Amino acid sequence: MVMVLAIDLSHNHFSSGIPSALASCTALEYLNISWSVFESPIPASLATLKNLQDMDFSFNNLSGTIPVALQDMKMLHHLNLSSNRLTGEVPKGGGFSDLGNSAVAGNPGLYGTWINLPPCPNFKSKHKGLSVSHKVTIAVLISIVILILCFLSLAFSYKWRFKRQSISTDNVEDSVSSETDSGDQSTLDLHVEPTRISYEQLVSATLLGRGRFGSVYKGTLYNGTHIAVKVLNFQDKNAHKSFITECNALKRVRHRNVIKFITACSNPVLKALLLPFMSNGSLDRWLHPDGGDECKLDLNDRLTIALGIAQGMEYLHHYCFVQVIHVT
Repeated sequence: MVMVLAIDLSHNHFSSGIPSALASCTALEYLNISWSVFESPIPASLATLKNLQDMDFSFNNLSGTIPVALQDMKMLHHLNLSSNRLTGEVPKGGGFSDLGNSAVAGNPGLYGTWINLPPCPNFKSKHKGLSVSHKVTIAVLISIVILILCFLSLAFSYKWRFKRQSISTDNVEDSVSSETDSGDQSTLDLHVEPTRISYEQLVSATLLGRGRFGSVYKGTLYNGTHIAVKVLNFQDKNAHKSFITECNALKRVRHRNVIKFITACSNPVLKALLLPFMSNGSLDRWLHPDGGDECKLDLNDRLTIALGIAQGMEYLHHYCFVQVIHVT
């Protein structure tokens, strides 16, 4: 059930351990197995559910420690592990940072002063032997580390600002989160710093072909990397809508048989998609060569290509978070 969004098995008599196969439900946002008799530890594999927002495991017989990996679940806003037999220290990061005492109440074996639970049983013994000189040494080392981190942060910030100014131009603002012309705001919601490409690198590209919504060019970056630049045709009234739709779809696609999306460039006179350049030419030329031996494929090669295309299409149609439908 890769695309299931909610699973509610609460108020039953399910026993044994929590199925680790739940980790394969990558789109899951809500998981409730409260008020049953599930036993054994919480599977650490559940940390792979990056879209999970609500998780309720209360009133079971779960034992063991809370997996530290669960604190990497950035989308987790509600967590309830109360009334179990969990032990050990409660993690502090991720969704655990906003937990209240009620979320882990009823687990006598849990500890953590930051959440108003008893301190670690070995807390006193760990610090009892520290002398004054050791404490001073630790304080000095911490101060040195903080100074080094501050220096590195300032140096990185200066380098980033200098690089940003050096590659910007007056003619194009190349950013994946772009503002469209006429004051219309596009919704290209990427959470990473986009690759920045200068205007000079785009205008020097070589035309490869033309399609319905624009032209495709071959360009070369300063580091020698070849790229394909898809420039939209502004004479087509659907070009702008196609640009926004294609960006929002490509930025979420992650599959080995689907071409990678590098970045996008947008200003009132230029809208372009930047993709890796495929040096082997078009698939049509390989499947239907005009002559010569350089493009001949045997039956095994053709089956491999067909299988790869089918896997990519299956991912786009059924398993991608933004489902893509191709209409011919």
